[in-house]
Amino acid sequence: MIILGIESSCDDSSVATYDTHTNTFHELTKTQNIHNEFGGVVPELASRNHAIDINELLNSLLLNFDLKKLDLIAFTQGPGLSGSLMTGCAFAKSFALSLKIPSIGINHIEAHMYSPLIEFKNLLFPFLSIVVSGGHTLISIINDFNSYEIVSTTVDDALGESIDKFAKEIGLDYPYGKNLEMYASNGNEKKFTFPYPVVRSNPLNFSFSGIKTYSKKLISHSDSKTYLKDLAASYQYSVFNIIAKKTKKISEKFKLNRIAISGGVASNFRFREILKDLFSKKTTDFYFPSSRLCTDNASMIAFLGHKKYNKLSSVDTDFTPFANFN
Repeated sequence: MIILGIESSCDDSSVATYDTHTNTFHELTKTQNIHNEFGGVVPELASRNHAIDINELLNSLLLNFDLKKLDLIAFTQGPGLSGSLMTGCAFAKSFALSLKIPSIGINHIEAHMYSPLIEFKNLLFPFLSIVVSGGHTLISIINDFNSYEIVSTTVDDALGESIDKFAKEIGLDYPYGKNLEMYASNGNEKKFTFPYPVVRSNPLNFSFSGIKTYSKKLISHSDSKTYLKDLAASYQYSVFNIIAKKTKKISEKFKLNRIAISGGVASNFRFREILKDLFSKKTTDFYFPSSRLCTDNASMIAFLGHKKYNKLSSVDTDFTPFANFN
């Protein structure tokens, strides 16, 4: 079976083919750099550029490809920016109709959960999944391709959102997460201590809004480069340590020693170190996908599209995009 994947949840346009017989992926992705000058993603510009970029990427990807070989089109149905999702959904549906093949909508966050399985054939069910991105922070128990349980999520800001807001406050440029990682690498991460938030309704859940408010007070004390670099390193260490400690609690509670990490923040090297340092190397196995699979990509959409399609008795024809993760 050959599946075409289309990803358009935010500002990355991505297309990929997945050949299930040879287990090979061919992917092309384009990031919309036009948003850099605005200090963040502008939804209207994102949807407009997806209409152009997806078409160009597909033309390049399928230049020497026989379209008759395509069996299925999988696309991101949500969550994400409504306009961007609508562009990808419309493109996928019309393309599938023209080829007279089925199409299937995929939950973008679920695709992140299962993406480590693309590279790690030794990752077995059940395992613990950590998804950390700009819009989502959650820990889930993954039992199968159609079975998972979310045991921890954020009650306010996502981890990536918190990092972005802090980086912007100290004067860094977009993309904030990547620039903060570089900036913090030259600071003393033990210089400042941040509060450890506890969510009373569910202690396993996350809350980052209080840390963000606390950091604003510290930022106002000085604008020296050394001070801000130490503050950046300490902030990054603090929020990563919160994820690591709660992951350990969940791992021990549910007796799961296979932990897979995905989402854009998962590509942060310091985050990976902090997480691994808290666990015993002898009893815990970590699965960190390559940076390409951590960010938004069409390979994970095609991969999960194949798994979902194989388990369906009939294909759902409701292609309405959904902006939020339910």
